[in-house]
Parts: sequence; structure tokens; C-alpha cells
Amino acid sequence: MGVITSIECKDVETGVDYSETNEEKLACKLNRGFQCQNRHQPDGMCRDYKIRYFCSCSELATTTSATILKISTTPGYT
Repeated sequence: MGVITSIECKDVETGVDYSETNEEKLACKLNRGFQCQNRHQPDGMCRDYKIRYFCSCSELATTTSATILKISTTPGYT
């Protein structure tokens, strides 16, 4: 099972970290996620943000395999 170890919050349009935007009272915390309230923003609206979580995975990744069968037909036979 993995454990979330870090969080990243960036402006969707510019890619700038949330802490470098001119918006007010933003929070990007591991235990609460990203928070922005429209009422605290100069223009009355929060910008769009993308949130990325990082985890420390303790389980090994598994892979699956598939068998692909090639079927050929002879013209005139059904």
C-alpha cells in the first residue's frame, strides 16, 4: 500500500506554483488538499489549479501479459 508523501498545486494556465500567484488565502497542504475561496480573490473567482499527489509505494508493480492470436482466412471459405 502506498502513502501520500507530498502535494503540488500549480496554476493550470501558467504552470506557476500556487504560492507565486497573486491570489489570496490559498492553501496546498498534504492533509487537506488544495483550498481556494472565491470570496477572498480580488476578481471574485479562483483560478483553475492542477493538483498532483506524490506517494511512496511499498508494493511492487505487477505486469500482465497477453497472448495475441493471428487468425488468417482463406478467400472463398467461411
